[in-house]
Amino acid sequence: MDNIRLNINSGNSSIIYVRDSFEDLFPLLEGEKEVVVVIDKNVDALYGSLFSKYKKVVIEASEKVKTLKSVDSIIGQLLFYEVGRECLLLAVGGGITTDIVGFIASVYKRGVRCAYISTTLLGQADASFGGKTGVNYAGFKNVIGSIAQPLFSYINTDVLKTLPHREFVSGIFEMVKVFVINDRSSYQNCVDLFSSARSFQEICSDVKSKDAFDKLLTKAIRIKSWIVERDEKEKGERRLLNLGHTFGHAIEKCDTASDGILHGEAVCMGMVIAARISNKMGMMSLEEMEKLENDMKMIGLNTECHYQMEQLLEAIRNDKKREGNNLHFVLINNIGSAVLKTISVDSLEEISNDLY
Repeated sequence: MDNIRLNINSGNSSIIYVRDSFEDLFPLLEGEKEVVVVIDKNVDALYGSLFSKYKKVVIEASEKVKTLKSVDSIIGQLLFYEVGRECLLLAVGGGITTDIVGFIASVYKRGVRCAYISTTLLGQADASFGGKTGVNYAGFKNVIGSIAQPLFSYINTDVLKTLPHREFVSGIFEMVKVFVINDRSSYQNCVDLFSSARSFQEICSDVKSKDAFDKLLTKAIRIKSWIVERDEKEKGERRLLNLGHTFGHAIEKCDTASDGILHGEAVCMGMVIAARISNKMGMMSLEEMEKLENDMKMIGLNTECHYQMEQLLEAIRNDKKREGNNLHFVLINNIGSAVLKTISVDSLEEISNDLY
């Protein structure tokens, strides 16, 4: 399908392979002296046999175990296998798996190479490329981490057929988010596709729908790649990709349900809050705001946050994007145009009154 090269000014580079099978994967690994596969246990049950020739570490991947304790456990297994500095760590799973493995690769023996095989839509559209890695601490998202580019990210869209429906819908948001920031036409195409075909199986049953999906996924990857190339370390433009994340991460911090809110679900709610704030600040029109909310509902995403604003603001005060009393907050002019604003935490608290 597509090879998308991500070239970073610092000299780092990465290739994103977008495919619909694993056919091209294993030739990429033939020249490696040592490959160690770190794989989500749910993915291992489905696809683990494909990696039987390699040393393997099976992990549980969830936000609750995305911690230094898990890092410690995985590094212990790498040492048990006597894994050296010339190894390639191959992460197989969703965004949590690639975040953890990427972080470990950046620090294990002062740094080893890694590559990702993304098995969720959220990972394929966002988390598996760009170089962000990290783990949570005391419930706060990704406050320990690094930016380190993988050697490559391999995306096989065929595995989405085995992805649980709720996770697929959650992953749709990461495609939508990019288009809200940058591309109104693709945004509308995305809404039209996913509001008429709710499952990946349904999309694949129609040639035109599958072709539309492939084009939208590739477009979302290219847009994010262009942004990352210009701002790898998130000093400016890349912060736009945090649309919805300030309140989204706060929602995840407040969530204590046993089944847990998914990242895409939380950040969708966060984007809706950002849209309401944008409207309240005189930027986004009421019609645009209502369209955005209604479109998300049509796709199947929940837009209503049931946590008290006071709870969310308390979590935001410890957001890693905070600098002093200020936050880099992404607002929306209209669908297809987002803007970064510096807002004090106190001002955000005042603006956020009576949002819902």
